[in-house]
Amino acid sequence: MARAKFVPHPGKQTEFLASIVDRIFYGGARGGAHTLDSKVLTPFGFKRMGYIKIGDQVSNPDGSVSRVINVIPRGVMPIWEITFIDGAKTRVTEDHLWLIKKTCSKLKADRRYYPFSGGDRVNAKIWQTKDIIEFFRKKSAAPDGSHIKTQNLLIPLTEPVNFTVSYKYDMRQVDPYVLGVLLGDGCITKRETASFTSIDEEIIEKVELRIGSKLSKSGRVSYKIKDEKILDSLEGLQLIGTYSYDKFIPPSYLNSSAESRIDLLSGLIDTDGSVDSRGHIAYSSVSKQLAVDVQWLVRSLGGKATISKNPAGYRNDDGTYVECRDVYIVYIQLKTDFGLDLISRKRDRLKYNFNGGASELQRRIIGIARVEDEEAQCITVDNPNGLYTCDDFIVTHNSKSFSLAWKVAFQPTVYYYVYENRRITRTEFFALRAAGKDPKFIVEKMNIHHPDFIGILIRRTHPQLQRNLKPETDKLYRQYGGTWKERHNCYVFPSGAKIYLVHCIDRKALDDYIGGNYNFIGIDEVNQFPEDWVEMLETSLRTDNPEIRPQLCLTSNPGNLGHVWLKKQYVDKCKPIPDGPVIHNKEFDVDYQPYRTAPPYIDSEGISRTFIPATVFDNPSIINNDKNYVRKLKQLTPVLRQMWLEGRWDVFAGMFFDMWDPAKHIISGTEYNRYKKFGNDDFNKNTHTLFRFYDYGTKAPFVCLFAAIGKDKRMIIFDEIVEKGMAASAQAQEVNSYTEQVWGLTAADFADDVCDPSFNFLTSEKDGERYSPLQYYEDEGIMLTTAARDRKIAAKVIYNALSGKNPDIRFTENCEYMIETLPNLPQKETDLEDVEDRGTDDHGYDALKYGATEVLQGGGVEEERETGWREDLEEEAMAVDSNTGWMGV
Repeated sequence: MARAKFVPHPGKQTEFLASIVDRIFYGGARGGAHTLDSKVLTPFGFKRMGYIKIGDQVSNPDGSVSRVINVIPRGVMPIWEITFIDGAKTRVTEDHLWLIKKTCSKLKADRRYYPFSGGDRVNAKIWQTKDIIEFFRKKSAAPDGSHIKTQNLLIPLTEPVNFTVSYKYDMRQVDPYVLGVLLGDGCITKRETASFTSIDEEIIEKVELRIGSKLSKSGRVSYKIKDEKILDSLEGLQLIGTYSYDKFIPPSYLNSSAESRIDLLSGLIDTDGSVDSRGHIAYSSVSKQLAVDVQWLVRSLGGKATISKNPAGYRNDDGTYVECRDVYIVYIQLKTDFGLDLISRKRDRLKYNFNGGASELQRRIIGIARVEDEEAQCITVDNPNGLYTCDDFIVTHNSKSFSLAWKVAFQPTVYYYVYENRRITRTEFFALRAAGKDPKFIVEKMNIHHPDFIGILIRRTHPQLQRNLKPETDKLYRQYGGTWKERHNCYVFPSGAKIYLVHCIDRKALDDYIGGNYNFIGIDEVNQFPEDWVEMLETSLRTDNPEIRPQLCLTSNPGNLGHVWLKKQYVDKCKPIPDGPVIHNKEFDVDYQPYRTAPPYIDSEGISRTFIPATVFDNPSIINNDKNYVRKLKQLTPVLRQMWLEGRWDVFAGMFFDMWDPAKHIISGTEYNRYKKFGNDDFNKNTHTLFRFYDYGTKAPFVCLFAAIGKDKRMIIFDEIVEKGMAASAQAQEVNSYTEQVWGLTAADFADDVCDPSFNFLTSEKDGERYSPLQYYEDEGIMLTTAARDRKIAAKVIYNALSGKNPDIRFTENCEYMIETLPNLPQKETDLEDVEDRGTDDHGYDALKYGATEVLQGGGVEEERETGWREDLEEEAMAVDSNTGWMGV
């Protein structure tokens, strides 16, 4: 099997595949579509999108060839036509993806996209078509002089395309440079008079060198073509008989090798082309078709070409204007010196540094317009950069669905850096990128190229494996020679690499995979697995091959039994970063916050982990193909809606405080500044009454919460003490010391200190007498009030206080323990009216419930609040049966 070589490009679509982090937690997909009559570039020329099928080869903008590994018909869709500055156009759906650079704007380093973890970060970003629509809407509405008026959207240009078109007969017997000369300054109206004119000796010498014989003059500056082979070929190409106004470049030359096309372009520019003092290239012709063909030629070589039409004519002796044929001028811009073989006076004027070297030549979007709905289709290619080339050599992004099937097979293992055909170091690579150069990151070897590679993909049940994972692996792996071995439940690749597909229904099945020797472990829907199962599987992750980096990769939606540990181990340690403002989806009337991936977290053992966030809105294929699916998600309970529609991990099914919303319940930023010091204008004895709430613990945490009740009877938890291993007397001393040092307060400044009833019952011995924690606190001047112990009443009080648009309990951002533990408390499976206290970190909640029960109960709420689903159930239950509990029916 030939080893794939490719040069990754930036874009979030490569993030999962390219990451070399040890532990990866991921979920999500993105996509988009072209109309069926759009053209997709292949090594054999352009092909209609509607004819593309799985296994087809398409041209990648990096100069390589990719394979189509998925085709997704989208049906009739709303379509938008995008127009570029050089006249190029394409029609796509509003969720189609683009690699966009916005001018006069620089992304922060952690918002740029990069091909490999720790690799080059570039000032570009993946946009959807709808983002482009919004940009132009804002730009059009902005007043003159505003910043957005100076901004433009750019996409990259392709590298020179490599065609592999073959013909039954050799259709390219005329040297391409010679053909360019004949198309530019040649007379080929008749075979017997075929010739070209030139006064430039360099052109004559180059033509003679390429045809291998001397030319004979047929006039002062005219040279006759006598070579019968050339003349026969010109006739075969149907060029004999053409005039200056209907010349064209034969398709066989347009689809020739990059080297031939460069030579052809050189001959055209040497004759009817010009290079001015600024280094700008222009080609002129009265043949519209030839101008279009030259534009095609330039674009195929990675350049930009724009055609303008100039009316031509002159005034005769009597002053009458005589019209001539229009002249078509092709303005040519090239981003790199790919070896144009021009005569010296033109070659010396060439300049490839666009905009004085301050920026790279790219294509600018100048317009976007809604057109008629059409049937559309999207494709996925096997190159990690996720790019392909469409109409007019436009670089665009595929519909890319990430999966463990991709990751386990195509993780790069051997790669290197190259610049100008020379290997460079990693440091040199970054330095060149920073200087605006274009070094390459070459991937030479991937997991499935190693004979000793063993990967394993796991689902919880066999039906899940067969229904969800196996069809994807079959479609993908067979394209790369993978053979399914039913007896061993694995794919074997030509190199000998193996990828197993297994299920793990129970602890007994788990034992089959513990102690193995896997280089890659992927667990799909890992939220169905207990944490200790995953930890045991991790012990089987190893390798003795220095080229292979062992990886654990997990995918999951929020919820289920694994939610809490996944959040703790991945989401909280690699907290996603808000990516711009909240977005309102008008079609579904939903607000959601987009996020980007945070830098990897590295633990004390040097093991790195990352969380790659995603939402249903990151998967337009689902949104556009199954709109009812999104509407169904909207109708779910608030918790399920937030989990599956918005991809939120700060809620989960079974979460007791299902109304938890950081935006409502956490005081941060400027508002938090009010509560950093007691005694200021907004936070003093006249504005707030202070309390402290306690939960007792020695081996388990002891918690003290600092609470303030405002005149509006709402509570703010403005600080916390959480400590382990302290006896009661030490706890009281710590509370007094902390209160004085941090807040400048004493026990007398607090209206009450409310504690766990166990403070009065747990006893130890002091001076030969039984002594309770309450007494130890009294010895330190803290007079405790023991709270009631009714768990259900306490749960209801806190639940009600956290509900509504303006909740009655909020937390300042420094209360990290409460903010982490309170939202993650599950409800009891046997009693929905209570918080689960077994195996949960509920010590902060306990302190809060003792205090809130005493302070808030009966205090009332002064405005009507939105209610959570439990209160709705309570009202419904009361209507049915007055004896039913407040949360159950």
